[in-house]
Amino acid sequence: QSFELAFNLATARVAATPGVAASANEAAGELQAARVLGASNLEDLDNVELAVELAPVDVQLAYVDALAGRTASAASRLEELLKLSDSLDDDTVAVATINNVAAHLSLSSAASSNSSITADALLKRVDKLCAPRSATNLGGAPRANLRLTPVQDRALLFNRALLQHHTNKAQLA
Repeated sequence: QSFELAFNLATARVAATPGVAASANEAAGELQAARVLGASNLEDLDNVELAVELAPVDVQLAYVDALAGRTASAASRLEELLKLSDSLDDDTVAVATINNVAAHLSLSSAASSNSSITADALLKRVDKLCAPRSATNLGGAPRANLRLTPVQDRALLFNRALLQHHTNKAQLA
């Protein structure tokens, strides 16, 4: 079985049963297996190159962690991944950022938040993914070069609005 096939099967399991903890745990196992397979197939790469190649798997693993209620683990995994954002493709960075914002907002609403990242820092990350405001793009919509699904587009814009609210930087259209 190839790395790509293992990854696609695992992500299909996540998509087929969102929010179901048992399926999330099964998907996590399949994603870990895909990660091991990918790492063994790419053993000639250095650690940074390997991390970049396996970034989509790590984004999905973080998503599964969040689905299973391991929000702090998800946020931590995404923070580590986003340290490589200059080397990652824009779509991976966008999805990781969307999930990271959701994880941090969830953590900040919990009574025992130990989140080390601020809403301002998260807003800066989201703003990097959005096109500058212009006469035709008043809302700072996601950049055209991002290949996001409509749901991901809405999540990015919703997270941006939430962060603007949290930082008292809401902008009028």
